[in-house]
Parts: sequence; C-alpha cells; structure tokens
Amino acid sequence: PEAPESKEVTLPEQTIKPQTTTSPSNTEYYKRVQKLMNKQLSMGGQGLPNSVEVDGVWGPQSVGALKTWQKMVGIPETGKFDEGTRAKIREELSANNDQ
Repeated sequence: PEAPESKEVTLPEQTIKPQTTTSPSNTEYYKRVQKLMNKQLSMGGQGLPNSVEVDGVWGPQSVGALKTWQKMVGIPETGKFDEGTRAKIREELSANNDQ
C-alpha cells in the first residue's frame, strides 16, 4: 500500500490577508491552527473558548488571534506565518497530537 500523503502545508512568510476562499489543503491547515489558538488562548486567559470561528478561512479575527497567540507563546508578535511562527505551530500541533 502507498504511504499516506503528507498534510503539512508550507505557507509563505507574509501577512495572511483576509480571504473568502482557500484551497482545500490550506482550509484544513487553517482549521487546525484555529482550533489550536482557541484551545491555548482560552487556557491562557487571553480569550474566550472558541473565540475564533473554526471555518478554515483566514479572516481578520484569525489574524488578530494569531498576534495574541504569538505574544502568549513568546515569539515575535508579527501577525505573519513567518518561519518562527510555523515552527512553533508545528511544535504545538505535535504536542497536542494534531498534526
């Protein structure tokens, strides 16, 4: 049997601008990141449970949550999916068994 296809998505180092559509692979990645931020921001007292709609669309609410999350986890608060942010997201998803 063939090995399962990797679901890791490499995002460019840029500010993710609000959008109304996304490719299926990005949608799933964004959903995982949105769930992670909801969980960690609510546990860290930085927001309310499910404060970001988990819809796979990266809109203004997700951008704001990303900046808050970056600050909470101790990485530069850029609002971008830069290398440091992508590495921390991979680390946190792995620790939460949600790769």
